[in-house]
Amino acid sequence: MLKRNYIIAGIYLIIAVFVGYTNLHIGSFFDESDYVLGACLLANQKIMYLDFFSHHLPIPYFVLSFLYFIVGCKIFLARYFVLFIVFGAFIVSSYISKNVYNGPTKLNTGTRYT
Repeated sequence: MLKRNYIIAGIYLIIAVFVGYTNLHIGSFFDESDYVLGACLLANQKIMYLDFFSHHLPIPYFVLSFLYFIVGCKIFLARYFVLFIVFGAFIVSSYISKNVYNGPTKLNTGTRYT
């Protein structure tokens, strides 16, 4: 049963990577453009809320501006960064769920199921 769960998780991971990879090369959405432009402005020493305004929280701008300061303003860098964050969240949630559950449906309540 546990092997079946790993196979299902692997299938979900493959689907997520495929969808993420196709999003790297197809289209964009407005928030993405806003983050890329804001991060480029911050990397070029502009001041947020003084030189430009955004209604989003500043953390994505600061992280991307640090990366853009090192390698330059590239939209693919933002897309790969988001894909990396999603993949990392998948790994962390898998690790947490493995520690919470003693198998496919047995909740860790301190008692051992045999």
